[in-house]
Amino acid sequence: MRGVAISFDVLFSCMFLLMFLSIYASSFYIPPRFEGEYYHSYKVASDVLMILKKTRIYDVQEDPTIQFYMDNGDITSEDMNRTLVDLIGTFWSENRTEDAENVTRSILEQLMPPGVSYGVYMGGDVIYERNLSFPDRLAKSSLMVSGYMVGKPTRGFMARAWLQRVRGNETFLLPISPAGSGFGAFYFRGGDFTLEKTFEIPSDAENISSQLDLSVHEEEGYIYVYMNDVLQASIYSTSTYYGTVEISDVRPGMNVLKIVLERPMFYHSHMHPGTVLKVTYSHEKNLSYAEEREVFERQELPHVIGSPAAWVIYPFDIPRGSEVNSAELHFEGAGVNKWVEIWVNDHLVYSSSSPPSNPVLDFDIKDYLHLSGNSSTGETNILAIYLDMESTRDRYVTGARGTAEILNSSYVELNYTKPEPVKYYGRITATKLIPFDQLDGQDAALVKKMYFDWADFPILSSYLHIVQEYSWKVAAAAWHDPEKEPNWNGTDWDKYQIFKSPTGRSVPSSIYIPVERFSTDTRNYVKARDFDGSSSNLILPDSFVSVNFLVPAQVGYGDVFPNQTAAEQDAIQRLNETIKGYVEEGEIETQTTEIVDVPTMWGLTEMEVRVW
Repeated sequence: MRGVAISFDVLFSCMFLLMFLSIYASSFYIPPRFEGEYYHSYKVASDVLMILKKTRIYDVQEDPTIQFYMDNGDITSEDMNRTLVDLIGTFWSENRTEDAENVTRSILEQLMPPGVSYGVYMGGDVIYERNLSFPDRLAKSSLMVSGYMVGKPTRGFMARAWLQRVRGNETFLLPISPAGSGFGAFYFRGGDFTLEKTFEIPSDAENISSQLDLSVHEEEGYIYVYMNDVLQASIYSTSTYYGTVEISDVRPGMNVLKIVLERPMFYHSHMHPGTVLKVTYSHEKNLSYAEEREVFERQELPHVIGSPAAWVIYPFDIPRGSEVNSAELHFEGAGVNKWVEIWVNDHLVYSSSSPPSNPVLDFDIKDYLHLSGNSSTGETNILAIYLDMESTRDRYVTGARGTAEILNSSYVELNYTKPEPVKYYGRITATKLIPFDQLDGQDAALVKKMYFDWADFPILSSYLHIVQEYSWKVAAAAWHDPEKEPNWNGTDWDKYQIFKSPTGRSVPSSIYIPVERFSTDTRNYVKARDFDGSSSNLILPDSFVSVNFLVPAQVGYGDVFPNQTAAEQDAIQRLNETIKGYVEEGEIETQTTEIVDVPTMWGLTEMEVRVW
């Protein structure tokens, strides 16, 4: 009974307001010359707007039009406290302009006196007009409302989705930088060469596939490739060789890649830049990761056996902006006769013409790293070791014999503090390989340039992998639009340079690119060039850039849908589009939120009443 009493009170108020409007109408429907006529029209417009703003559906539930929408379910008991502005705005936002017009007409035609022209508008659209005369005067009153926008529901469901568990694709790269038993051409005096490198694949890895991009110099001799002591390929080479070997015996856990270059007829066997083992597999991925700010890292060198000499180039890098606490080199060799020479970048760390046959040496190399200038710990560092041969000569030293070995118990040990350690939640790691040939085509050249555009995925690290059949020294630069393309040996080149070979043949198969050089808004470029050498030292279009990045494994709340199922389907679809190509399988979870009477969700929108 209390509810009925309130309803009668409101109806009485509306009747009183109707009488009030009638008095206004009779007062301003007089010749235009009467002073204050415009003011009276403005007051009517303001009062009509106030009625729509303050009157609840409950107050006018006995109106025939309101009763019609209650009967067909458009208005429920939960809507009784909604205002007429809310009801009209909801119909308008759902493109139900006829329903918005019906409600407006039904309510206001009972209140507005005959002879008065007026109109109600929302967002510039006509809701209802009663146009009885040409407007020789026009008064209007407006109200800014939020929560309404054409095509956007005012209530419904929103959903988000995330991966609870994910098994995703991973790409593992094992670059093998130049190494060998010598350089020069000596008839019937070339030496055998063997390189072994150990690597690890996660224990839960499945669907493993791999290939070896192989770049070597082997004149009139055989190349043998082994994986875990199983022969993968036997290739006869007459000179330089670059090609791809399919590898079938990579397994979860520890693996050993072995490359053997048989004694050639004319030349010392050695590797060229561009040898990279590429392994793809699927495994359970971490959805969260927190990296320690202080990093302790030990990088083991490959096992190199050369006859009668042995040498190796080994690159290593430290993330840009890191504070280096310590950097140490531990070297172990075997079978040395006459010579040991060790370089870090362009610094000769050690040289001896009478070394021990099985040297064990330790060095503090912190002062030899790239710690100053534009590079600022971002440029790739080069370790070069020569046994029984000099770095500046093509052949072994006099008196060298047997085999010399660089043992894989040799290592570089780094301790540094990152400026911003990597932390992420709800993301998975992925790797993308971007080839050079998309800009300069398939031709090899002394200078090669590539470009790529990058989606808005955070980059963890990136590397340039140069492929050459002959090489001497290489320099590389990276920049992005609108930065100007750097010219060789110009000030711009120094600004954007990411690597420059410190000595001859110091061309690694992996060159660090600081992530600061990349942009997600504009096009990115990388240029590499061979310099100070022969015109045959060409960079092949097979060169590529690898980018390690983070893919979101979750999507936030999307649009508002009329039911929970539609909202969940939308969230799942958006998540699948985001992770497409990066996830093999996963468990998707969703969370749905019901949106009811959220005034700040859409808008602002102007509601206007005009009287003339």
